[in-house]
Amino acid sequence: LHKNLLARVEALRDACTQVRGSAALRRVFGTVLRVGNYLNHGVDAPDGGGGVEVRGFAVESLLKLRDFRAAQGGEVSALHCVVLHLLPVEPNLPAQLRAELRSVLVQQSSQDGCGGP
Repeated sequence: LHKNLLARVEALRDACTQVRGSAALRRVFGTVLRVGNYLNHGVDAPDGGGGVEVRGFAVESLLKLRDFRAAQGGEVSALHCVVLHLLPVEPNLPAQLRAELRSVLVQQSSQDGCGGP
């Protein structure tokens, strides 16, 4: 029990370190912030003026990106906008995210297949 708990704590620590240190995730979050500022306040850039610039967001709000859709032609979500903005300028970003967040992905994969804690 002790070894199992210690291994889980170490895996959590490694995952947290990778999340905090991921440059790719920081770019994704920066784009999410810019898209959110534009959608909510019409501010396209920090120095764009004309509106309120939000400097952060709640992690829980990331889940809403998938559900927030345009009023007309609602097949495109805010998440699509983030991806469509990032991929042309950073085509290697998905691979970089997988590499930088490998402990997070390994833990998620192992929990998906297991039936409990």
